[in-house]
Amino acid sequence: MYFFHSDEALNPKGCRFGPSEIYNVVETLPEIKDSLCVPQYGKNMDERAVLFLIIRDGYSFNEDLVRRVKKTIERDCSYQHVPEVVLEVKDIPYSLTFKKAEIVVKKIINNLPNTIELIRNPEALHYFYDIPELKGF
Repeated sequence: MYFFHSDEALNPKGCRFGPSEIYNVVETLPEIKDSLCVPQYGKNMDERAVLFLIIRDGYSFNEDLVRRVKKTIERDCSYQHVPEVVLEVKDIPYSLTFKKAEIVVKKIINNLPNTIELIRNPEALHYFYDIPELKGF
């Protein structure tokens, strides 16, 4: 089993945790190939966790899978760790040092300036722009 290290921290619902806590739980599920968890900030600077999933071939992203992912996170971490939004993506960006590019994705979904120079696979970033489910928060 791999344990991921993360430089980013989330603090939704007053619970501070690292995304690696989420990765270590959801990536044990057979359907999940990879994941990325980042904070999204609302108009009042409230924060929610957004979880992006890559689904393995042969499985599908649906409401049942989202429910099971959330229940697994609640069981193995806490209800405060459960992401408010769970979405499917086809790729996740990684840094040149093979770390998940959480900070760049966080900036993209929060409409903040960002730089892609240190991203190993910058083509993956297009999945994180203009996501309808993240509008209006």
